Amino acid sequence: MTARLLPSAVLILEDEAMHALVMRRMLAELAPELPVEVLADPRHAAAGVLDSPVGALVVTDRLLDGYDSLELVAAALARRSDLALAVLSAAISDLDRARAIEAGAFEAAEKPGSLDGWRALLGRLLDLGVERPRQV
Repeated sequence: MTARLLPSAVLILEDEAMHALVMRRMLAELAPELPVEVLADPRHAAAGVLDSPVGALVVTDRLLDGYDSLELVAAALARRSDLALAVLSAAISDLDRARAIEAGAFEAAEKPGSLDGWRALLGRLLDLGVERPRQV
């Protein structure tokens, strides 16, 4: 059996403690060897993204404490094309999804309402984040 290819690490940008906890626990279940960091303060988000290991997956809340994370996505990818970024939101419109993809995110999705939903979404993000073409 072939080993699953994973990102080098995961950075979660999430200001809701329960969502961050659920994501961290689901990632520990899906890929226990994967380093996971959580940042809740948007003032530290840009530095956290730029300091991420090469090939990391960054999962960001659409709004971090009122801050529009799409600006962060675009700025981070302008400097770190090796990163895979995904945007999550409690409710995401077609316009917001299109804006996230235009900013460089490989995925923009609604946050699930169940643990099974989180497991499925994060598993998909791990797979897609690795498949996404990168420039290193």
